[in-house]
Amino acid sequence: GQTADVVLAKMDLATRKQSAGAISGALKPGAFLLTSGYLVKDTGALQNIFAEKNVVQRQMKQSGEWIAVLYQKCP
Repeated sequence: GQTADVVLAKMDLATRKQSAGAISGALKPGAFLLTSGYLVKDTGALQNIFAEKNVVQRQMKQSGEWIAVLYQKCP
């Protein structure tokens, strides 16, 4: 399949859990994934989902109870 340098995704936590393998597989090594639409209370679960796929959190931004997270796939 094709891979990308950058992937943008706005999805809920359940969808993210189901699609983590497909999303991480679409990222080239060193590529970035920007996700949004998550609640602050889900921060711990979010970190674990992609850590298992060799995709690490680089930055998080919060606005009220919502967060956006920037990840990078390890080379």
